[in-house]
Amino acid sequence: MPNEKAKPLYEFQLGRIQSQVLKAQGPNGRFPTTKIVRLYEVGGTTREATTFSLNDLPAVAHVAYRTWEWLVIHPQEQNGPQHHEPADAANEAF
Repeated sequence: MPNEKAKPLYEFQLGRIQSQVLKAQGPNGRFPTTKIVRLYEVGGTTREATTFSLNDLPAVAHVAYRTWEWLVIHPQEQNGPQHHEPADAANEAF
């Protein structure tokens, strides 16, 4: 479905600040992209803003750090499954 949103690879939320890691496609293959937003409600509908107040900035920094941390720890999930050849036992260094 063309209007269906892609499911994030990772999502983290602290209060009203939320980050998502999404897949993007470029000329050299897939790569992760990050989105950080402030959630707010208008008439019962949740909306997103990309502007932050002074008081939002500590949460923005924490959410950004946790998102970066996830990207570093889970590199295989960013580009799809990775295949590794089994090491040749005769060539293993001890």
